[in-house]
Amino acid sequence: MAEAKFFERSGRQILLIDLANADLESVVEVVRQAKTLITGSGRRDVLTVTDVTGTDVNTSVVKVLKEFVAHNGPFVRAGAVVGLDRVRALEFLAIVKFSGRNLKAFTSIEGATEWLLTQSSSPSA
Repeated sequence: MAEAKFFERSGRQILLIDLANADLESVVEVVRQAKTLITGSGRRDVLTVTDVTGTDVNTSVVKVLKEFVAHNGPFVRAGAVVGLDRVRALEFLAIVKFSGRNLKAFTSIEGATEWLLTQSSSPSA
């Protein structure tokens, strides 16, 4: 089920943006939820992991995700993406270049989470 929700790991809150197997309508809805959670957190050091496993990351989805990344710039310290195939990984590199943000691709949520924890030195309050 596509959704956006915070989970805790090692005293840090991480926002999971679960877009696995999502269609465009679900992507748009979950991105809207994630924007609300990110801006509503009142923090400027949010950590995010986005799972796009099995999602058709077509040009419409890429456009939504690019706008999402640009919107979150002031709020997100680091972001990880899971589930990219080789072709989509190239598109991801374009998003990273476009945004200038601290983003990295991973093959698992666990690996992404471990990296995110190294991007922040203090537990959330």
